[in-house]
Amino acid sequence: MNNDKLTQKAGDNAQQMQAGTIVVNNYNTGITEKRAREIADEQIKHALEMYSKEAYEKGVERVFKFLDRLIAKISRIENAFQSFAEPSFLKYLRDAQESAASTDQEEDHDILAELLACHIKNKNDRKQSSAIHQAIKIISEIDNDALCGLTVAHMFINFMPGKDSCQEGLTIMNNLFSKLLYQDLPTDYYWLDRLDILRAVRIMPKGYTKKGVYEYYSLHTGYICVGIKENSEIHKKAIDFLESAKISRFLLQPNEFLEGYLRLPLNDEKSINEGAFATETGNIPFSNEHKQALKDVLSIYAHDPHLQTQVQENFIRKWDSFESLHKFRLWWDTIPHAFEITSVGSILAHTNAKRCDPDLPVLITNWEKQS
Repeated sequence: MNNDKLTQKAGDNAQQMQAGTIVVNNYNTGITEKRAREIADEQIKHALEMYSKEAYEKGVERVFKFLDRLIAKISRIENAFQSFAEPSFLKYLRDAQESAASTDQEEDHDILAELLACHIKNKNDRKQSSAIHQAIKIISEIDNDALCGLTVAHMFINFMPGKDSCQEGLTIMNNLFSKLLYQDLPTDYYWLDRLDILRAVRIMPKGYTKKGVYEYYSLHTGYICVGIKENSEIHKKAIDFLESAKISRFLLQPNEFLEGYLRLPLNDEKSINEGAFATETGNIPFSNEHKQALKDVLSIYAHDPHLQTQVQENFIRKWDSFESLHKFRLWWDTIPHAFEITSVGSILAHTNAKRCDPDLPVLITNWEKQS
């Protein structure tokens, strides 16, 4: 195969049946948008039943604004309105209404609508539904700057454009981060503590975050590497590995951060397992023979510490040439403690990111990566 490109990767119509003293209503679940809104309106009094008269009136006004956003969003999901016949969804809806009543920020209402849409799409995934439920309950309690910080941290750790060129990948990341940095990031000492209280992150008091470039390096070793010296004996050996598996020698490309060296256009060794060759007719997944050849090439990369330092310094200069990425790196390097983003935090962060950039892919949660 001669390829040198990769991709990575009870109402109307009710029938009533009576058995003894039990009455079962067999509803027609063809719920329309009009009926869905009626059901949502019916739930408000349950969601806000403990409010005073004055607070109730203000809360209802906010909930109506949230419901407008919710209906507009889920109307684009096939059969979404049928969820209004599900007791579990109505529980989530009431909690979302209560959260919506507690905040007048339109951004919070957008996130709540997105969370419910996510629940509709993944209603059979109990792990994700549990995280969504917790996220719905706490959204009105999160500071705007803490949510912004959580969002960019989540995307930094989890988002990597599948591009052969690091220049292209960083350009895409910079464009994304320019949308995510919609306000000043938190600089006080306690923003992580507040997120930890809400179970969006777990602080590791005895650990420290890796500086931005080293964190990125540990996540994307295939891009920030020394590679193989061009026209060396090791280069010839790499060509033999590739051509024995019918892979073009030109798959090895110039290392953007080290002149005279080549590398494979792969993020890391793990990406080989799900990788594919890009062809005019579509992507062709790697065969076992292809995977082994690519792993063999990675195994003969040079690991000279002096050259690796040179690669990292060149990478930092390239990273800092992008305004939004530079701003993010300076902030990341001030974070006092190591932390782990929980499934609740991931749901919130990714939902907020999709609010800023609707073209983002669907959420991949930590448990999905580990399964």
